[in-house]
Amino acid sequence: MWTFVVFTMAVWSVDAKGIRLHLSDEMKDMLRKSNWDHQNTALSMHGPMTLDVQSSFRLKKGQVFLKSRVHGRHKDCADIKMHRPLSRDEVFTIYPAPGTNKTVFCDMTTDGGGWTVIQRRQDGDTDFLRKWKDYKNGFGHAEDEYWLGDSFAVSNRMYFSTVDVDNDNNRGDCADMYKAGWWFNTCMDANLNGVYRKASKKDATEVSWKTWGNTWKSLKSAKMMIRPRQNV
Repeated sequence: MWTFVVFTMAVWSVDAKGIRLHLSDEMKDMLRKSNWDHQNTALSMHGPMTLDVQSSFRLKKGQVFLKSRVHGRHKDCADIKMHRPLSRDEVFTIYPAPGTNKTVFCDMTTDGGGWTVIQRRQDGDTDFLRKWKDYKNGFGHAEDEYWLGDSFAVSNRMYFSTVDVDNDNNRGDCADMYKAGWWFNTCMDANLNGVYRKASKKDATEVSWKTWGNTWKSLKSAKMMIRPRQNV
């Protein structure tokens, strides 16, 4: 009898027959390169943050029991990348603070991966002319267009403004004039939360970045991402 412990990852799905457990791609890849054959796997939950996975594998000279303690709650996409290096670009649930969870899209390929996408524009399906509460809580769908919320907001020392909360340095209301929530100053040279237009009118109300091409021209897509500095 052989016994060893390894930290790995398992995934599960729910159907009419209950919870079904599957080995992760990382584990499958490891087994393909070894002399072990997977026999069976059992799952047990321990509180809201931890589960135990016990699997039986057969070796030529006996049997081995694999026990994995999985902490499935990651604080951001960089944390997921660190613990699951083979993760792909897709939607994950992260837990940035106790009692808080967010559904986000993780970019795991750009410049080493581990990027938490906090904003994405690609087809105009989601209206970004929103009030303060929506920008604070987040809106849209992580697999499509969305805004994550101010828990992850980065700032160029300007307060965020929306159509109902004016924090800019302009005498007028930049958010109302340019149809977006943004870190307006007087007012801006970029408007990634502006109106999505397939036929550009070349004005500053559109999804645009003026210094790119030195003109207000509607962009086809935009994405804002963040990750911890130590990952750079």
